[in-house]
Amino acid sequence: MCGRLASTLTWTDVADYYRLLFTKPLNLQVRLNIAPTEDVLVVLRGRDKHCNIGRHAGMMRWGLVPHWAGEMPKAATFNARAEGIGDKPMWRDPLRHRRCVVTASSFYEWTGEKGARVPMNISRADGEPLSLAGLWDRNLALGTLSCTVIVTTANDQMQPIHDRMPVILEADAIDRWLEAPDEALLAPSAAPLRIEPASPALNRPGTLPDNP
Repeated sequence: MCGRLASTLTWTDVADYYRLLFTKPLNLQVRLNIAPTEDVLVVLRGRDKHCNIGRHAGMMRWGLVPHWAGEMPKAATFNARAEGIGDKPMWRDPLRHRRCVVTASSFYEWTGEKGARVPMNISRADGEPLSLAGLWDRNLALGTLSCTVIVTTANDQMQPIHDRMPVILEADAIDRWLEAPDEALLAPSAAPLRIEPASPALNRPGTLPDNP
């Protein structure tokens, strides 16, 4: 699936690439081992006070907490399977009304035999940020803004490592996703990926390996 992210993006990187209009600059830190329940940078589409439409960004908890939940979910909600996503109560309303892009530099997946699994760092070969299709929700009772990353079947590059991968949106598909629940976009990425071994320190959430 997709259970660990990394981000080396600066605010300038994010603001320029996503053409942000309404967000005050954020002090983004290099984070090489982002785990579920931690905050991730999310891009949304909305209006400013003058009703101008554009993109903005903010931090959200990674692991969706539905607006109707009375307590924090006990099941893992950091990934949502693309197949049948519009039919599942957990994802149906966010898919219709609250789509987002989760930003990252790379994600990690583990490969190898049990007891000797090796983390692999996976990024775009062209060096562009990863724009991961996501959903978000706001739970007023629990005071949370949260999100999930949508995962789909693996492409040819990912299949030797895992049978699933996050949905990676191309730059020209970002607005299509933010504006409408176009499930045709929830397909394996055709973009070439860079896949490299990463530090075993990634097995411990919260650590910052020297070589991600």
